Parts: sequence; structure tokens; C-alpha cells
Amino acid sequence: MAESASAAPRPAPALNPPLEPAVLSDVPTAPRSTADPLPQANAEPNGKQLEDVLPEITRLAAKVGGYRRLAEIATQLDRGGEGP
Repeated sequence: MAESASAAPRPAPALNPPLEPAVLSDVPTAPRSTADPLPQANAEPNGKQLEDVLPEITRLAAKVGGYRRLAEIATQLDRGGEGP
């Protein structure tokens, strides 16, 4: 079936208006940092803060089998408790 040349052109189909983005209050809009902010090292003058904690670090290292084992434990805790 051929349409005659005198037939009126068909109107273009109606298009839906563009959708506005939805804002969800429980979804962060910016990427979250995966690293925890580190405390400022030696915040007290002359390294006093480090001097205060060294005896405790030494005691903890002795309890767990040495500084290397203490470092492994700290690394594991930093990773969120993942196994070795």
C-alpha cells in the first residue's frame, strides 16, 4: 500500500521530558576516604609523647613475642582484623 503524496505527514511521537536526578539522603555524594586520618606524630614538643608511650610499647612487645610480632598484630588490626 502506497501512501499518496497528498497525505499529511505524521506528527513526531511525543518524547518524555528528561528525568531529574534523584537525591538520596543515605547515599554519600562524594567518595569516602578509605584511610583513617593519622594523628600528628610527636604532637608534644621534643618528642615527649613518644617518650611517654615507649615503655608501654616495650611491655606489649615482650607480651606478644617481640617487636616484629607486635608490628604484625598492628598491621592486622590496621587492615580491619583480616587474617594473615
